[in-house]
Amino acid sequence: MNIDPEQVHTDPQQAHPAPGQARPATTSTESRLPRSFWILFCVALMLRLVLIGASQVVDHGSIVHPAAIGDANQYMEYGVLFANGLHPSDDIPPHRDRLLPFLLGLIFRFTGPSILAAQLLCATVAVLGLIPMYLASRLVLSERFALLASAIWVFDPSFIGQSCVPLTENIQTPLVILALWMILKARAQDSSPLVWASAGAMTLAFFARSSAIAMGLGVVIWLLWWPGRWRRRLILTATYTCVLVAAWTTSSYISYRQFGVFTPNTHTYALWGHAAAKMMIQHGDARSTEGGKELRRAEARAQLPDDATLAEYLVRKKQLDLAYIMQYPWLQFRNHLHALVAVSIMPDRWSIPAQFGIHRSGGLWQKPVGMTEKMRLAWHKWGPVVLMQVAAHMLFTGLLWIGVLIAIPLWWRGSNRATVGLLLLLVAAVISSSILNVDAPPRYRLPAIPMMAILAAMSARQIFHRWRHRA
Repeated sequence: MNIDPEQVHTDPQQAHPAPGQARPATTSTESRLPRSFWILFCVALMLRLVLIGASQVVDHGSIVHPAAIGDANQYMEYGVLFANGLHPSDDIPPHRDRLLPFLLGLIFRFTGPSILAAQLLCATVAVLGLIPMYLASRLVLSERFALLASAIWVFDPSFIGQSCVPLTENIQTPLVILALWMILKARAQDSSPLVWASAGAMTLAFFARSSAIAMGLGVVIWLLWWPGRWRRRLILTATYTCVLVAAWTTSSYISYRQFGVFTPNTHTYALWGHAAAKMMIQHGDARSTEGGKELRRAEARAQLPDDATLAEYLVRKKQLDLAYIMQYPWLQFRNHLHALVAVSIMPDRWSIPAQFGIHRSGGLWQKPVGMTEKMRLAWHKWGPVVLMQVAAHMLFTGLLWIGVLIAIPLWWRGSNRATVGLLLLLVAAVISSSILNVDAPPRYRLPAIPMMAILAAMSARQIFHRWRHRA
């Protein structure tokens, strides 16, 4: 009888059951994390601590610390509000996710407002995601390739740099991985409680960053193919859906109490305004994003009576934004296509060079500027260091995508096709929800990197076993 080398594992205890068949109970030996994992964990954490230390002592010149610009600075400010106790006048915009500011607030109660404390919090939580990442990978891979998948994720160039900055993806991604591990383990053991636990982890990921709702929807779709009778499938699917809807409703209610509008997440609240402002620049109606937004604000105020409520103002502004966007469908399509490229392969501005005072190393790469102009500006402002980092990042990301593509045939054959299907669904959910924003930062793809890493490791295992079989 011929044995498919793709199904062979170095550890016989890692053999997989047939689809729909429960996995044998995990032994104490299997549940232990090996020494090689802890070495990987320590190296990943030490690398981030070195970068954080460098960012604290390096001369950033006229540009502020990378953890004190843009979204990172806003989350720091909201963290201070939580640390001091929220007051009625302390408005956190409804499109800002609250879990990271809450955690920062807990830390700031002891340290005071501190960039270093915020960096250490996010770096620690991000690296802790290695534990569920390895456990999830080991459910479908041998120990060696589970370590490979974990290393691909934790040493992703964008993830290394960004995990040193207080941004929501550093909290969201480990929670998404936790939800992934639980749902894969639930299928292996045919366990309903683990499905509910996965829904809880995904809910926390939603409060960390609301785009996680798209990944939750991916899990819901996947649950419809749960082994067994349709009644069981529908119960599990309905339960997971209800938990996500409860999270969505809670977030919407918080926004309603503060602003009078139901706006549960970044994409539903900020998408239209940001897209319209960006298109106004390209069409020549505004010179800056903020200028375009202010034009829309002024127009909305002019069309409303003086006693209009905040909710009425926000609704009217969104109507004006949408009407402007619909005037230029080709420009909108081009911007979404550009966002797809940025989210798929471009580095983020909070990259490794940024920790050493070389800022916005990837920021230009997501703007609607010609590639030649981007190259010229990057070389003029930062020299070869940044271009080398961009090239290294794009090479790494390109190889990662190749690994994903090689793994796709495993979707319709092999014992792990259910897992491959889930991973592909989650990657598609992250990418599709990210490009809703026409100015999507490359960091939006980071929650997809763990899934891509597992798929790439499955491809590496497939190639390795084929080579060994031929040898």
